[in-house]
Amino acid sequence: MIVSDWPQYWWDQITGPHTLVEEVAACLKNARNAVLLVPDDLPWRHDMRFAVERECGTLTAARELVFTEIDVEEECPDREDVGQFLLDCYSDPQVRHGFRPRAGDTRNSIQAYIKANGVLKNRILWVKGLGPGQAKLWLDFCREYPVTDSENGLFVLEVPQALSGELAPAGSRSLAPVRYDDCVDVLDVQLFNDIFLRQKKGGPVLRQQYMALLCASLCGTDAEVSFALLALLDAGTGDPLSALAQLAEQPGLSRRGTSPGSRHVLALVRGGCQAELEKKIWEAQTRTLFAPIEMARVRLVRRHESTLRNARLHDKNGDLIPDPLDIDWGPLYFYRYSFDFSPEEIGQIAFLRAVRNTLAHADCCDAQTLADAFTQLEQV
Repeated sequence: MIVSDWPQYWWDQITGPHTLVEEVAACLKNARNAVLLVPDDLPWRHDMRFAVERECGTLTAARELVFTEIDVEEECPDREDVGQFLLDCYSDPQVRHGFRPRAGDTRNSIQAYIKANGVLKNRILWVKGLGPGQAKLWLDFCREYPVTDSENGLFVLEVPQALSGELAPAGSRSLAPVRYDDCVDVLDVQLFNDIFLRQKKGGPVLRQQYMALLCASLCGTDAEVSFALLALLDAGTGDPLSALAQLAEQPGLSRRGTSPGSRHVLALVRGGCQAELEKKIWEAQTRTLFAPIEMARVRLVRRHESTLRNARLHDKNGDLIPDPLDIDWGPLYFYRYSFDFSPEEIGQIAFLRAVRNTLAHADCCDAQTLADAFTQLEQV
């Protein structure tokens, strides 16, 4: 399958993101307002909304529902009367000015008035741009909105997950929380990266595995920034730190990692946290290379097992190594000219020992060493 729309693929085909889409759609299909708790650095935000709308296809076909976005930050940042705002936007003048609250009459709420007059009939309002104060106002309004059927109008409140503790959105029959972090993890991003690279079909497989893991390790669950980083690295644009520095300067990503105390990868880049970034790079290199390097050692030993067993080699402490498979890269390097290793094997022993030692000392391999390692291990 050839993928042309990767943001759509993320939300429609990758398990974690699509689970979130399904959960939001299930809320709407069951006539419940959804409180969608998302990170500030949510990937492909608009595509997520389109994915939910597609997932609600059977519902919208039955009711001819219309998805409408409300950007509170842009449209009504200072409004405290959510109900009146909705009347102003979606009702005719007679209904708009007809609400008369009566003290002590809970049945005469503005929510009940809006429902009774069909103000939000066949609408799903996707409310975004919610800060702390506005989020509470909209949550309180929706908690008391008498939803009995999707025809009455429904809400999706897109709330920053940093506010989840103080807002406590659960506990209402008409309100259901859906948390991004409960659905999506780094493995989803790694899988997404891997699928992208497999479609490209270029270079050693081990290199592709490393790049998929590296970008996911650096970017966490921000698949959008991970994808941008992956595209730069796949095009041969410098090392990871240089590529990240480029991304940090891109206008389209200028708001990524700007929340107070953010540990987003672009926040780390802008904050000069090179040691933390290098640690993530080292972890990706170690997880990718350590096992193949050990497998190369085992295969080398097996090819010369009889000779190595008869040689009765000793380790650095002077102890006999009874099983040739326990001969590590150190003794192999030390005795590399003592046995019938080919020139290629001697070179491999020296090179892979050096790579293994670099990683074992918690240092990162440079780009050329990595490229050579991928090539050698692919051929082993």
